[in-house]
Amino acid sequence: FFLMIRRPPRSTQSRSSAASDVYKRQVLEVWVHFEYMSAMAVNPENRHFWSQLNLSDLVILGYGLLFFIWLKFVAIWRIPRLWALLDGIESPENMNRCMANNYSFEGFWRSWHRGFNQWLIRYIFIPLGGSKYKHINIWAVFTWVAIWHDRNKNLVLWAWGICLAFIPELLIKSYFNRPKFDKLRQQVWWKYVKAIGTCINISLLMVTNLIGFGVGYDLLAVVIEKLLSFQGFLVLILWFINFMMLSVYMFYHREQEEAKEGAAKGF
Repeated sequence: FFLMIRRPPRSTQSRSSAASDVYKRQVLEVWVHFEYMSAMAVNPENRHFWSQLNLSDLVILGYGLLFFIWLKFVAIWRIPRLWALLDGIESPENMNRCMANNYSFEGFWRSWHRGFNQWLIRYIFIPLGGSKYKHINIWAVFTWVAIWHDRNKNLVLWAWGICLAFIPELLIKSYFNRPKFDKLRQQVWWKYVKAIGTCINISLLMVTNLIGFGVGYDLLAVVIEKLLSFQGFLVLILWFINFMMLSVYMFYHREQEEAKEGAAKGF
């Protein structure tokens, strides 16, 4: 912050940013008035609705809540950023990518509240050993984030659930990103393997966020009960196919982005 004050970067994006921020604010207003996913997930008086929903409804509710949280923070955080841009200071964009345009936990959290993410990396992650001890450090980082939000049991379970889902991804990426797998990653079918991982990540993100920022850990019993039925299994397969098709389409656009930026392809 002090470096920005001493040497403020001059930005010319204030007009386009203002138009975009006003648009997102209006989308949030329309969402709040006509979609009740957040109220159903957060208000304890609405818990009796959960047992009446089928698995498909729960998937839509979970994804809708995740999108609502993203849209809410985008609308809130971009207001002070717009004032900073008008003053000639380009502060970090907290949400530089839509939550639906991510296929990994690592990419998701790098694009979520980036200002806070940079603070966590500088003052917690690196002092604990950085990437060398990443599989251990994430437990301390996310537990601290949960307590920072609120001293709440559901948030701690949310943090630990994120870490449990994070570790397999880190292990798989570190293994397959080695040079000997370069030819394997260029195969046509490799993107479908990545799409399966994307489906799992999206599902885990929805469940963990419903626990941490929704009705709480009581949701797990409802979800497990729905999954154990034959109808629930069919719904799960259909949603996985849907997510896979969308993921493959997303990979195409991400490859176009990487080609423009000259970024190296990874897992």
